[in-house]
Amino acid sequence: MLKLENISLDLGSFALKNISFSVEKGDYFFLLGESGAGKSLILEMIAGLLKPDCGKILLNDKNLIKQGIPKGEIGLVFQDYALFPHLSVRRNIEYPLKGKTKTVIREIVQQRAKEMQIEHLLDRFPKTLSGGEKQRVALARTMAMNPDILLLDEPLSSLDVHLHTGIRKLLKEINKSGTTIIHVTHNSEEASLLANHIAVISKGEIVQIGTRHNIFKKPANRFVASFAGLKNYFHVSILNRDNNRLFISEEGAKFLIPEATKSTKGNIIIPSKAIHISNFDKKPDTQNCFSGVIEELFSIPGGVEVKIKSLLNFYAFFSVDTIDEIKFDEGDKVWVWFKSSEIRFIGD
Repeated sequence: MLKLENISLDLGSFALKNISFSVEKGDYFFLLGESGAGKSLILEMIAGLLKPDCGKILLNDKNLIKQGIPKGEIGLVFQDYALFPHLSVRRNIEYPLKGKTKTVIREIVQQRAKEMQIEHLLDRFPKTLSGGEKQRVALARTMAMNPDILLLDEPLSSLDVHLHTGIRKLLKEINKSGTTIIHVTHNSEEASLLANHIAVISKGEIVQIGTRHNIFKKPANRFVASFAGLKNYFHVSILNRDNNRLFISEEGAKFLIPEATKSTKGNIIIPSKAIHISNFDKKPDTQNCFSGVIEELFSIPGGVEVKIKSLLNFYAFFSVDTIDEIKFDEGDKVWVWFKSSEIRFIGD
């Protein structure tokens, strides 16, 4: 198990503050946050490239700051791949294997090349490779050391979107083989597809840590909700306590939610796919219904996101076919509505 205890690092213009988390053997752990949040600095400290001002980094109860990293236990794949341009793919993979016999080196290179599906590239040089090929070579070189923990710094950020699926599948396979992975990204979609556990980082501090389910279903605050792609997130207070909980947002919008709770304040989340819009000429027969105006339509992967300006800003998601069918456009007056059962409440 890898454990960070109260790690801090002051760089003058930026500081990491009391970073603490544990990564179990075989876990796929994400450090998720916006650019400049300090994610890569944490990775570099785990890899031994930076030394924190205080705190401990423990690997199986051994303090790596004092004792150093045991050879081959931790491998780091840099964001820019860091391949040696003057060496062939074969020689790049061989590089960390110095000291082993030629037979062993040859076997390891062939094994990793086969796993990464780059056997046909072994005699090529980095400048002739695509981004996806470079990523696979960088992974092969690091995995040649057979590390217990693999550190990945934004492994998909430099790749074309169509290459993401293949690399994600490869990373899953590496993790399933028993390798612990710590993956840095600013992309919540990557985390939602790959992570077991996530630490969300903002301005050098961990703001929430937990399972993938907890981060995306029960964000601790508005920042985490927004970063997780949950835009319909509102702070509310209870108005009464009958069988149906009636809440009010900071902007005055009332919600009816059939959920018993002892909390007097909290936050509600409405999934964008649960938001419906209908023609303004006919009001839907439902409690959670608001008049509004379509302010913007955004094309996003898989469909269209619609921003509706009402007492609150609501965000709905529709397939392209649905948008074409209902023929809504920016500036249209609409009703926005959703079922009470679709609303999730998180008490303070």
